[in-house]
Amino acid sequence: MVVGISDLAVTNSPNVFLTTYALGSCVGMLAYSKRLKAAGLLHAMLPRKRNGSQSNNKLMFVDSGMEALLKEMKEFGVGAASMSVALIGGASVNGASNFFRIGEDNVAAAKEFCRKHQLKIAYEDSGGKVNRTMHFNLADFSLEIKKPQDLKTISLA
Repeated sequence: MVVGISDLAVTNSPNVFLTTYALGSCVGMLAYSKRLKAAGLLHAMLPRKRNGSQSNNKLMFVDSGMEALLKEMKEFGVGAASMSVALIGGASVNGASNFFRIGEDNVAAAKEFCRKHQLKIAYEDSGGKVNRTMHFNLADFSLEIKKPQDLKTISLA
């Protein structure tokens, strides 16, 4: 299942990989339960919806997108107590300028959401200056993270 920008997907099928591409300043929030063998992935662009925002897509934002992801996970029987999170992305890909700190703000919003909802961040690969692509395999709870000059596979089992 490919999760595009401002989108999410949830599954309990061990035959499905959850994938998202080109996480630059965006963040990928992978929520999963080892015990219940379910996982969901959100690809969010911005930390939170602000007054006057043109978008009605709640998945565009970390805070409302994560609310939607939690709701979807609950439909698979996964509550906060049995859920872990992997946080990927949030880079500063716009050069040396600190004027737009979208990546950093996205990571901060994700961490704040997890703290507020008592979600355990089990793994994090965020910041830096390069984009990331991620693939999650529910069959063995392996997470593959590709960067332009790096590839690593992490076991979340």
